Amino acid sequence: MAKDFMSGIKKATAQLPSSAFSEVEKIKKQLIILEELRQFITPLTTDELAILEANILSQGCKDPLAVWETTRKAAGLDDTDEMAYVLIDGHNRYTICQKYTIDFKIVLLNFDDLEKVKDYMIDFQLGRRNLSPEQLSFFRGLRYNREKGRKGKYDREEGGIDISKQLADEFKVSQRTIKNDGNFAKGISKFSPE
Repeated sequence: MAKDFMSGIKKATAQLPSSAFSEVEKIKKQLIILEELRQFITPLTTDELAILEANILSQGCKDPLAVWETTRKAAGLDDTDEMAYVLIDGHNRYTICQKYTIDFKIVLLNFDDLEKVKDYMIDFQLGRRNLSPEQLSFFRGLRYNREKGRKGKYDREEGGIDISKQLADEFKVSQRTIKNDGNFAKGISKFSPE
């Protein structure tokens, strides 16, 4: 009798649709780390990483990790249209959570391509409150270089506004500062991640 009951339960639960919880857990196990994205944002210092680790160990991973829901083809992994879940924000938190088997939340984001992901990453970093002046300069410069790189040599104005002017207005600095930030970011990008 107990055997029939258990087989009946198994059969009934097998037909149930999978829950959102199980889907999220499945995605967490399939996270892909693209080295190109992991190295795109300046790494934490040893002290910053130690503080982050201590916070996660004492309080858990409070902020969700941002994940790009895309296809393997769009992520540049291969030519298949199989789903891929690429980590775009929270690489350090992910590493710490994996090391200590700490649970974490994720938020799924959609982007057209890898370049849009990088734009998001820059804008997200620029929105942080605790950036040093050098980090702020680097990210403004990175954004300036990416935006001007999308324009042709003779088409560096967007709707009649020079990109350096547009960014200078947005960040409330001079155009010269934005151009200097661009040179700074270019120089920093030549160093190896280490």
